[in-house]
Amino acid sequence: MDGLVFAMYGKHVNGSQYEKVHMVALDMETGREVWTQACSEDKSEEDGAFVIAWQGMLYAGMARDHMGGTMQVAAMNATNGETKWWFAPDVGLSKFSPVFTENGTMIFQDENGGVYHLQCTTGRLLWWSGYGLDKDGHSWTDGGIMRGRNGIVYAVHADGFMDKLSNAQPGDLSAYRESDGELLWRHHVGHPPNSWPVVARLKQGERPALIFPYGAQGRVVPALELHKWVPVQVKKLINLIGLWLGERSYIMWKYFFRRWMNVSFPIDFQFTNGVHALDADTGAIRWDWKYVWRYPHVRGGERIRERNEAISEGYLKGQTGLPNSWSAPTVDAEGTIYIGGQNGILYAIREIDGAPVVIDSFDAGMAFYSPGAAIAPGMMAIASMDTLYVFKT
Repeated sequence: MDGLVFAMYGKHVNGSQYEKVHMVALDMETGREVWTQACSEDKSEEDGAFVIAWQGMLYAGMARDHMGGTMQVAAMNATNGETKWWFAPDVGLSKFSPVFTENGTMIFQDENGGVYHLQCTTGRLLWWSGYGLDKDGHSWTDGGIMRGRNGIVYAVHADGFMDKLSNAQPGDLSAYRESDGELLWRHHVGHPPNSWPVVARLKQGERPALIFPYGAQGRVVPALELHKWVPVQVKKLINLIGLWLGERSYIMWKYFFRRWMNVSFPIDFQFTNGVHALDADTGAIRWDWKYVWRYPHVRGGERIRERNEAISEGYLKGQTGLPNSWSAPTVDAEGTIYIGGQNGILYAIREIDGAPVVIDSFDAGMAFYSPGAAIAPGMMAIASMDTLYVFKT
């Protein structure tokens, strides 16, 4: 795999439908195509179309499900693109992002909170644990799994499907023994977890902590969800009033215009978004830090949604999407936690005397997607919905 970069793409027919998904390998120095392989009859949605290279193999989520995730995992030879095996999980994968072990295995979770431990070379299932479709019903989370050095893997779960996504939707984080998948403990919260936990030492010499973000993200820009019979100029005026009211705009939507909105799912007008620091071995709470976001949509959502409408009309080319309540947290060598919220703020949080303290912050003006900050010697980078920020450290 040295000197190669890999990607998936779909060939379009009739302007919108994918004919097949292709995997391509490019020379990193020249960009020259080394090989291309058709690997799926169905498209892989951009929200779940990750390609992971590991020890001479490529792994990717394939076959789009109706929620924008993927329904199968494919393994390919990185040298020539030959498909080695396929694996179908119990339900869809919102984002296929496995963790790998020293024993040649991978672990990942589905959108239900079910956890899978597979042999990398053969795709053989070593164990399955957690929430299942038959015994627990179909739920949905946009979060993912993490592995600690303590022989424990951690997975997240929300009670209910995406149409139940709301501020008060309960969720949990479960700890499973890596060797056999046995449930060790489960930490419950009153809000859905739609991010990734991370295991790190917050101070040298201390026991590892599990950093666990929780909270729902805003869903809609209210003015754009008003019924069609509401005149466009009235929508624009109502939207301007909402922007002028700021955090108080939820009063207008909740008590005056809610009946004018053409939506069938819950709409919240404030969200509790927080971060728990847990003992990585026992799940005991070390501290809890949170804030309240008092808008029905993520920060910058009105601009993204307007861009989406412009794209559909052919006025603008670009990408759109609905971010998460939190980016994935990243912890540096000094124990500082970097995490971006749906309020558009990148926080630097450090544990001081056993309590969380925001030691710095940066206003990006736009919410963040799932990937967190990337740290390299002398720099840190993170992407909001529309901008990549790079900082010198």
